[in-house]
Amino acid sequence: MLELSTVVNHDCKILELSWLSIESAVNHLWVQIRPQMSKDTEVTLAPVIRGGLLPAVILSHLMGEEGYRSLVAPIRPDDSGIELLKELPDPIIVVEDIIDTGETIRVLKNSDRPFQTCTVIGKKVPDLDFYQGLSYEAIIEKDDPRYWVVFPWEKSKEPDREFGL
Repeated sequence: MLELSTVVNHDCKILELSWLSIESAVNHLWVQIRPQMSKDTEVTLAPVIRGGLLPAVILSHLMGEEGYRSLVAPIRPDDSGIELLKELPDPIIVVEDIIDTGETIRVLKNSDRPFQTCTVIGKKVPDLDFYQGLSYEAIIEKDDPRYWVVFPWEKSKEPDREFGL
């Protein structure tokens, strides 16, 4: 069940996701990812700090409930994260809260390590393939980029950029 609310605030629209929406989205991610997993292989979940941490923990619990093993190794979307990715055991799944422009994932691709990517909510990004729990375009009018997504673990509902409505 998807629970969300939309509020017009300042120069953008605020899309607030509930905990129930997050749990539902991560469950949907697990349904997509599970067919490629093996109970014989430990999976490395690499949540992008900070937004990917809680979705990765929820995903790890879902995996554990079904007998799959996972290692959670948080990474930063910078040179230190690229270096850490080079050291992590395969298979690797990078976990994000949101994929907007795709820039964070592009930075991590500089590691030259193969990894899959999953996100709670994602926009279509032409050069990136990823699993998504919620589709941005399915929730919001397709031609309206003025939404700021707020997750239940975030304190501030204020966007960090101008939208110019």
